[in-house]
Amino acid sequence: HSEKCEHFVDLHRLALIERVKETEAILDRLLEKSMISDEVYGEVRRLETTQKKMREILKHVTAAGNQAKSIFMEILKGIPALKLLMDELSGLH
Repeated sequence: HSEKCEHFVDLHRLALIERVKETEAILDRLLEKSMISDEVYGEVRRLETTQKKMREILKHVTAAGNQAKSIFMEILKGIPALKLLMDELSGLH
């Protein structure tokens, strides 16, 4: 299957895991949009590293499908600290 079929979140999974540190802000927004439960929110917050948190966040977002991935991408774009990373990954730098 061609790369055009792959969602931004799938294409840049590794970069998101390695470079996104704003997991608390992401979790707050996912919970606000009812994309994760209070239980998942608590479980992810208890993980030790941002990489582990991002892996778990991506697991839930990916399982929810492409619409959830698109919402997740908008959440990432809406966090000021992630603007440069998102521009870079989108090829806008």
